[in-house]
Amino acid sequence: MSPTRRAFLGSLGGLAAGYALAPALRAAEASGKPLGLALCGLGNYSNGELSPALLETKHVKLVAAITGTRAKGEKLAKLHGFDEANIYSYDQWDKVAANKAIDIVYVVTPPGVHAQNVIDAFGAGKHVICEKPMATSVADCDAMIAAGKKAGKRLEKKLAGGGALLDMGVYSIQACCMAADANPVAVTAKELPKTQPDFFKEVEQAMEFRLEFANGAVADVWTGYDANRAEFRAEAAKGWFEGSKPVFSYRNLNISTSAKGKLDFGVFRQQQRHMDGVAQAFRNGTEVTCTGEVGRRDMVIIEGIYESIRTGKKVELKYS
Repeated sequence: MSPTRRAFLGSLGGLAAGYALAPALRAAEASGKPLGLALCGLGNYSNGELSPALLETKHVKLVAAITGTRAKGEKLAKLHGFDEANIYSYDQWDKVAANKAIDIVYVVTPPGVHAQNVIDAFGAGKHVICEKPMATSVADCDAMIAAGKKAGKRLEKKLAGGGALLDMGVYSIQACCMAADANPVAVTAKELPKTQPDFFKEVEQAMEFRLEFANGAVADVWTGYDANRAEFRAEAAKGWFEGSKPVFSYRNLNISTSAKGKLDFGVFRQQQRHMDGVAQAFRNGTEVTCTGEVGRRDMVIIEGIYESIRTGKKVELKYS
């Protein structure tokens, strides 16, 4: 899906500012009860990955659903044991606000409506987790972050808003930034010829782009729908890190390093670890590593990629 060359290994640091905890979170902390979560959007990812993971989480519990198809909400309510009165449509944020059992809204709708859903959820007084890509423009990211600050909440960061880049390439962008332990300062990109032009009329089918970092690292990336690829390789002076299929999957990761050989991550659901970790951060007032600012950074890079394709030139990336 997305190979890269010559990047430096590193880690992603937390950027979240600490905000005051809502009274509901304090009460939950005192009682030891898991935080209540509402899924906003009940597509394949919610039902296939998040719902099973929420049956295993210890610090967060599914208590509500926000959906355009009530039957999906009813199925989820039966599986997780919450009242069907806690099934809401996308225009019932006043009722979401009034439901004190909901501490967190997890937005899993298409990227084109992320901004509105997130702003509505913050307006309802809830903490928010938002699927990536965070939005389809930097301006929407700014509006979402501002809404979170106004509400005194934290935003953690799939209508598509684009093709292969927003669907799958965003994972490669994050992997490159983590490997380089930095944000890229420039990008050069080109769209590749379409093998199915009738199907990909409005969005790209595949593309290549190069990310350049201030420390001299570069990352060459391919992302697209027309090949079943999933590789990542990072090389530095003292070693390498490599992943091959499955490397961008949710389980059974195939990853090796020059120092340790193949890594054993054990068997677990990534979504369970993710949601429990976020819930604990919200409850304890500690930082989360994937914040609204990180989601905004990804969108700055994505907009730069599209600009480079339009102009045929290298684009300098500016984050402020």
